[in-house]
Amino acid sequence: TGHPQPTITWKRNANTLSNSSRIRISETGNATTGRMSSLMVASTVAGDAGNYVCKATNSRGNTTSNTVTLVVQVTPSVAAISSPVVVWKGRTATLYVNITAAIPSVAVSASNRQWKFSNGSVITADSRFSFSSDRLALSISVLTLADGGTYTFQATNAAGSGAATVTLTVNEGFPIIAQQPMFNAVNETGTLVVTCKANASGADPK
Repeated sequence: TGHPQPTITWKRNANTLSNSSRIRISETGNATTGRMSSLMVASTVAGDAGNYVCKATNSRGNTTSNTVTLVVQVTPSVAAISSPVVVWKGRTATLYVNITAAIPSVAVSASNRQWKFSNGSVITADSRFSFSSDRLALSISVLTLADGGTYTFQATNAAGSGAATVTLTVNEGFPIIAQQPMFNAVNETGTLVVTCKANASGADPK
């Protein structure tokens, strides 16, 4: 209120806002009842977060409202860093993911960051399964063929959940040449036949 009748502007992080496809500023009232301005932001995105104020101005000066802080919650976006992962039987495999976006940040806790087997059951730390401090890496030691498969990492915050999968392949035998090729003399215009045999019964190369 006041005389002359003030005009009202809205600012986000000190930047003046105006009407657009998502932002609507409306005013009601008059010189007697006072002027009321409303700000509506539709289909909010992360860039809408910040500090909002309204500013009333007339020829006598201006005054600014208290600050209102908007936090836009963003569902976690999760990506596998490398997949598939191929490791020899008996060794240790480490699966990595990364959270590329999440507001508010996902707390480092078992309830918010989880690794799951392909059947959906949650993986817990034991003598063979361990996690990095931020739970973005899962290590599996003394691999067996049964460890091969798809592993899912899921991150959850107040806005929702995001997930990524990593495929693990466990190799059992190292390829070896079981029968070496041998060359024999052959007459000009003759036909040469050479054979080579391989299998996967070799030991894991250390």
